[in-house]
Amino acid sequence: ARGLLLQQLPADRLKESDEREASWQHAMALADTLKAEELLGLDNETLLHRLYHQEALRLFDPRDLQFRCSCSRERSSRALISLGQADAEALVQEHGGSVEIDCQFCSERYLFDAADVLQLFIDGSIEAPSDTRH
Repeated sequence: ARGLLLQQLPADRLKESDEREASWQHAMALADTLKAEELLGLDNETLLHRLYHQEALRLFDPRDLQFRCSCSRERSSRALISLGQADAEALVQEHGGSVEIDCQFCSERYLFDAADVLQLFIDGSIEAPSDTRH
């Protein structure tokens, strides 16, 4: 199924709020005139021309979409560092020797044990944990 997504440009493009609101309402009103068969049966260029032929349009080259989360071990490390060393170490102890930080978006899991947490506060290291412990 196809859909139409409109996004209002940042305020620096049209600074006067009343003019900006009128422009947005105009764009929305034109989009509301689309029929389902037009949305499903016409290509993007034709749709845009029919709706906004009086506007200056710029159609970008299409790109394939891919899922990518912005989480990382570094970001999870920063969350632990923000707790402070004493609280981060206490958290590890409370959770049986390691703490797991889960990304709520992609479900990636980052595991930090006591040695990892200590290393964070020694030098800010965010490297993946080693399988070898001394």
